[in-house]
Parts: sequence; C-alpha cells; structure tokens
Amino acid sequence: MTFIEHMAAYYAHHTKKATIVTHIFGIPLVMFSILVLLAWIRIPTASYINLAWVFVIISGIFYFFFDISLAIGMAILLIILGILATWTSHNGPDKLSVFIFVVTFVLGWILQFVGHWIEGKRPAFSENLTRGAIGPLFIIADICFAFGFRRDLQKEILRTAGQQHHHK
Repeated sequence: MTFIEHMAAYYAHHTKKATIVTHIFGIPLVMFSILVLLAWIRIPTASYINLAWVFVIISGIFYFFFDISLAIGMAILLIILGILATWTSHNGPDKLSVFIFVVTFVLGWILQFVGHWIEGKRPAFSENLTRGAIGPLFIIADICFAFGFRRDLQKEILRTAGQQHHHK
C-alpha cells in the first residue's frame, strides 16, 4: 500500500470529529507512556542516552519516508515527548514515573477506545498493524488540515478513501 492508501484506510476508521479529538489526545498519551517506559532503560556507554531517544530517532526516520512536511511536525512532537519522558524517568522507574506511565498509558487507550465506540468501528490497526504506526502521523495531518495546511494531501486522501469505499 502507498502512504495515501494507508492514510485513506485510516481515515475510513476515523470520520467523526469526536473520534479525531479523542485520538489527538489519546495517541500522544500512549506515545508518551511508551517513551517513559523506554527512558528507564539507559544505554550503558552513555548514561544520558536512553532507549526513548533511540525510538525517537528511528521513528523520525520512519516518518520521513512517508511525507517530509508531516514528518517535521511528527519530529517536533517526538522531541517534546522525548524530553518530557526523559525528565519524568530521570530517576529510573520510581513510584512517580511508574504512576505517570500507568496513568498516561491507560488514559490514552481509554480515549482511543471511547473514540472508536463513538465511531462505531474497530481500530484501524486491528486490520493492519502498519496503521498503528500511521496513527500518530494521521493526527499530525489532521491538525495541519484543520489549520488549512496540506489541502492537496487532504483532497488526495479523501479521493482515495472514496475509491476504497466504492470497491468494498
């Protein structure tokens, strides 16, 4: 599948504004919680580097293969979340960072599932795991669309989503 086809398929599972809003908050919360977990694991050769930063770098590279302008927005989000996760985890898995991890992970997933309950559809990644990785990029795209950026991409996604719907 192409990037546009993945985005169109993801869009088909997220057509209601309420679902998108729950995802705009839920996806970053889940991402942050995962980064907190990864930040507990420090790379022995450099105590100031942890696996969260390895994940941020690899994810950033991954997103640049899809769309450069959206990847820049994604990189900004990843860096902010990486800084917050590293700060939260600086003492390792202490009571506070474990609490923050659990709360953000659970709340993020609750928001996701509430959104899909509102939508009346299963999560997109239940059909294709790649769409789980597309989700964060989709929210960046949707924020761009809301502010009038990347209308060309939005039109292409909507056109492709319409074609996919007619082929079912």
